[in-house]
Amino acid sequence: MEQKSIVETAEYRDGRCDLVPHFHNGYEMILVLDGAMEITVNRKVRYTCGRGSLALISHHEEHDIRPLSQPYMRCYAILNTRETDRRIDAGLLSVLKNRPAGFAHCVDVSGRLETVERLFRQLIAEWEGNLPLGGELIACYVTEILIAALRVQRQENLGQGRAIPQQVHEVQRYLDLHFTQAIQIEALAARFYINGCYLSHCFRVLTGYSPKQYLTLLRMSLAKELLVTTALPVAEVTARCGFGDTNNFIRAFKRAYSATPGEYRRARASPGAC
Repeated sequence: MEQKSIVETAEYRDGRCDLVPHFHNGYEMILVLDGAMEITVNRKVRYTCGRGSLALISHHEEHDIRPLSQPYMRCYAILNTRETDRRIDAGLLSVLKNRPAGFAHCVDVSGRLETVERLFRQLIAEWEGNLPLGGELIACYVTEILIAALRVQRQENLGQGRAIPQQVHEVQRYLDLHFTQAIQIEALAARFYINGCYLSHCFRVLTGYSPKQYLTLLRMSLAKELLVTTALPVAEVTARCGFGDTNNFIRAFKRAYSATPGEYRRARASPGAC
C-alpha cells in the first residue's frame, strides 16, 4: 500500500518580504540557495545564514526570517511530525527535535551544497507531481538531507560524549506518538525499565528538556495549531492536546506565551509558509 507523504509543503521562495514570528506544527528544513537571511528562533537565538546554510526548526519553535541581501532565494520543506516520527529513524530526527547544549539551528552544508540542493529539488518535484510511490521517494530524500546535516554536526563534535541508553530514545519516541494521552513520567520510566531520576538526567542530555517539559512542548504545539486553525472551544482544545484540566492548561499556556489561549487566538492568524 502506498504511504502518505511526510511532507506538508515544499517549494522555492524569494526574499521579497520579511516573515514575522510564526510557527508550524511540523518540522522545517530551509536551505539558502542565494544571498543571506537572518533567522531568529523563539525571539532569543539569532543566526545569519548565507548560501549553503541549512536551517532546522522544530515544531516547538517560533521563528522569523529577514532577508539580508538581494538576490535572495531559499527552498524549504515542512514535515508532518507524526508521519515523520513514524517513518524516519529517531537518530536522524535528532537535528529536528533535540536541542542539547551547544546545538545550532543553522548547519553549514556548503561543502555538500550540490548534493543537498539536488535532494531538495527532487523532493519538491515529487511533492508537486503527486506521482505513484512519491511518498516513499520523498522519505528517502528527507533521510539523505538529515544525514548530510548530521555528518556536518559530527565533524564539529556536536553531541559527542557518553552514549544515551536506548530506553531514553524509546521514551522520547513514545512521547512523540502518544502525547495526547494521559502520561505519568514515573510510570513511563517503569514501562521502559529505567530509573526515573536517571531517565530525567539522560533525557535532558539528549534533548535539552526534561521529559515533563518535552511532553508539555508537544501538547502546546498542537494547542497553538488548533487555536489558530480551528474555532474549537478552549475546553475541547484542552482535551485534544492531552491536558487533563482546562484551568491548568490556560495557566500553563499563559506562562509559556504571555497570553491566554483566547488572547493568542485573537492575535494570531494562520502562519504563512517560510
